[in-house]
Amino acid sequence: LPLTYVATRWYLRRVGGGAAEARQLGAVLAGTNLSSSANGALNLSKALLNADGTVKATQKLSDTEGGLFATLANLDRFGTSVAAIGDLDADGVTDLVAGADGDDDGGNDRGAVYVLFLYPDGRVKAEQKISDTSSAFGLGLGDDDGFGSAVAGVGDLDGDGLGDVAVGAPGGDDGGTDRGAVYVLHLDADGTVRAGQKQSDTMGG
Repeated sequence: LPLTYVATRWYLRRVGGGAAEARQLGAVLAGTNLSSSANGALNLSKALLNADGTVKATQKLSDTEGGLFATLANLDRFGTSVAAIGDLDADGVTDLVAGADGDDDGGNDRGAVYVLFLYPDGRVKAEQKISDTSSAFGLGLGDDDGFGSAVAGVGDLDGDGLGDVAVGAPGGDDGGTDRGAVYVLHLDADGTVRAGQKQSDTMGG
């Protein structure tokens, strides 16, 4: 059976169960490049697991651990969502995107996501924040949009050789209160947004 890797408060673990067990443990690391070696293990997890799948080590990423450069604020909710997005910087280690749907850049609870470039041991090597004020691509977020509440690697949609990401904003108000939106973001190798498309009740076709 394929292995499922999940993160609980950014502690990486492997589980052999189905979706119900994954929900109990945390957010599934979804993406098209999860199997990046012959044994089907994430490059990130390979350094943290023994050959039999037992946990060899864990790495927590937070405001005080794991090398995160950003300074998180109370109620940012970093780690609300997490997904593998392939190897953007071509260093042989799978990169992650993590949501912080309570981030206040530009206004209350507008949300943010972090693209995390990792060392093989799971520590942060570099990062790129994407929010209403830190991205050259205009997100146009409103208060309480909760951008980053869900994230998913969606493969290379635009054929540039780099993984793209979808980000949920369930509080988006296009067409009415809290109708929600999804942003499909095309990333450059440094994690910045090159282009994107908002999907909502009034945008995206």
